[in-house]
Amino acid sequence: MKKILYTLLFSSVLLTCCSNKKPVENTSSNQIIASIAIDSVVDTSLYKGVYFVRQGGGNIEFELINQKDSLTIQLHKMQFKDTSLTLNCSKLLFDSASIALVDSLLQGSLPIKEEVQESKRILMTGTWVYTYAIKHDGEMDTITLKRAKDAMLTIEDSVRIQLEKYSTNAQDSKE
Repeated sequence: MKKILYTLLFSSVLLTCCSNKKPVENTSSNQIIASIAIDSVVDTSLYKGVYFVRQGGGNIEFELINQKDSLTIQLHKMQFKDTSLTLNCSKLLFDSASIALVDSLLQGSLPIKEEVQESKRILMTGTWVYTYAIKHDGEMDTITLKRAKDAMLTIEDSVRIQLEKYSTNAQDSKE
């Protein structure tokens, strides 16, 4: 019985000493409304582009920087080799619906996050695709919005076509 009493006493003293509660500040309803309004404002210049990574088969990593009428493709890696190539392409060379969706995403009109269900596969094979929104300060936020990821897969095909054209033109100019 003494053990139980000492244990309870020790526990209550320990809990009292460890609790570091700050007193609740009295805030007016105007301050709360103001903070909600500030948080709901969307920064339209938050992202400058998208970083696309395909790992595994068909390895490619590139940045897609959004310009007014064109896209700048900065290739960083292809077929597991570091690469440094920059191409400027007209937006007309890409799927217009995919470009419009990416434009909306970069302007902040679409959220970049949605809840993702993890795969329960034990053995991972094949390729993996990751997409990130690039902030102007260089930080990146992971894009989990399925529509945006699908749009980037369509854009990836167009980027590969543009890279093939560039490669063909570069080989023709050498000959």
